[in-house]
Amino acid sequence: MKTSKPAKAPKQPKAPKVEKVKNIGSAKKVKIEKPKKVKEPKIKQPKPEKITAFKPEKVEKAEKLKGAGKFKKGINPKILVAAVTAFLVVVVAVVLVFALRDNEEVVEPRALAVESAPDKTTYYVGELPVFTGLKLKMILTNGVMINVDYRECDITGFDSSKAEETQVVTVKYKDLKTTFIVTIQEKPVSVIPDAKYSGISFKTLPNKTTYKVGEWPDPTGGVLYVHYADGTKRELELTNDYIYDFTTAEPGTYTITVKYVERGLYGETTYTITVTE
Repeated sequence: MKTSKPAKAPKQPKAPKVEKVKNIGSAKKVKIEKPKKVKEPKIKQPKPEKITAFKPEKVEKAEKLKGAGKFKKGINPKILVAAVTAFLVVVVAVVLVFALRDNEEVVEPRALAVESAPDKTTYYVGELPVFTGLKLKMILTNGVMINVDYRECDITGFDSSKAEETQVVTVKYKDLKTTFIVTIQEKPVSVIPDAKYSGISFKTLPNKTTYKVGEWPDPTGGVLYVHYADGTKRELELTNDYIYDFTTAEPGTYTITVKYVERGLYGETTYTITVTE
């Protein structure tokens, strides 16, 4: 009986051959280039403008005296200087205003004076005053003179109830006073006109016959006829010198007397006015 041969063990696989690297020492070295430095562009800083009015150092010192310390970083010196300048301008302006006000001369009224007396200063008993032509001046403490309208004044002292050679009339304006003189005469004696003069009449009445309370007489437009015994006549312009018993004290209708004297003789006529509020 044949005995079987034992099975052969399988052959181990051969390890792969490692190829020899020739000329390892002669391999060229690879140069690694260093990155080039990139130059950053230079940014030119603007030069600060010169400050001529104030130096920042001086302002800083002023702030230190007040305990405010140094300037904080980030504050623009130009803005700060402009603010300080504006503040100083305001302070100087206020000081000047108060200084000028304290030195300003106080001007006040000092006196009232009559520059020229009224056109009419001689009256007959019973006549009303007429102050047309009265010119007044107010004198200030600095010597300047200002015109004053007599119609804005309080005029007292006129009294034509009796004859008076020298009558003092007082003019008051605000707290100032002055005076002027008028003469009151007796009325002419009424007689019958002689053959040469026979009387007067109206040719035209005054333009103004309606008045308000307190207004003065206005004879403008009035024309008289002066009559004579031979039938002739002449024209005569009506003035306040010929008007008697004129009144506008209260509303109503009043008869105004007009008298004309010639050679000691006089004639008279009348016209009517209306006084309203």
